[in-house]
Amino acid sequence: MKERLSIVVPVLNEAPTLAELVSRLRAALSGVPKLELIFVDDASTDGTFATLRSLAHAEPRIRAFRLGENIGSQQAILLGLERARGDVAVCLDGDLQQPPEAIPRMLEAWQGGASVVHMVRTGRSDEPLVRSLATRAFYSAFNLIGRVRITPDAADFKLLDRSAVDQLISSRPLFLRAAAHALSGNHVTLSYQAAPRRHGRSRYTASRLIRAGVEAFATQRLPTKLQPTAAAPQIIETIP
Repeated sequence: MKERLSIVVPVLNEAPTLAELVSRLRAALSGVPKLELIFVDDASTDGTFATLRSLAHAEPRIRAFRLGENIGSQQAILLGLERARGDVAVCLDGDLQQPPEAIPRMLEAWQGGASVVHMVRTGRSDEPLVRSLATRAFYSAFNLIGRVRITPDAADFKLLDRSAVDQLISSRPLFLRAAAHALSGNHVTLSYQAAPRRHGRSRYTASRLIRAGVEAFATQRLPTKLQPTAAAPQIIETIP
């Protein structure tokens, strides 16, 4: 692979997972000579950014941005995509539930002609039943009323070629997951086995889920030209 690959990782209070994540990314992508690892620290309070700075001493391909306030993982991903230099980008959570080892399969799909590769999770034994049922109900309702259909259990774990990245950052959508499904181009769906959460809690609290739901339905009900867009967040520190 001669093209540059950007890995975009939103992180929030995930200092304990970062060393292993970087190690696994390096191993999984050892055959990719042009690689950048972009971390967006969504106003962590646990030393996440200090950990990234330490890791960057040994891994010069790390770039990181620390935000002054929490904006949520989807908007943190968007900020990372805006700064990605790659011909293709992969969005990946920092909690080790999404396996870096799946990225080569995603790249194969891209090299085969896919412009967007959606990863759909299978199995996650640590997710409470009530949350699982609520998530499925949300997607059922969303797909019923909307212009865009989202595959149930589709994650923000996805590959986007440069044209897809440019489409997203030009519109700055509030609900990135739906916007990614609406992109033009060849879409491919692959599956991955989700790992149990090792540290901390999900960033999707009840209040954040409700807010995400309201924003999601707003983007479906409003005409495209009237849809709200995300404001540019404040970056207070960068690596390098």
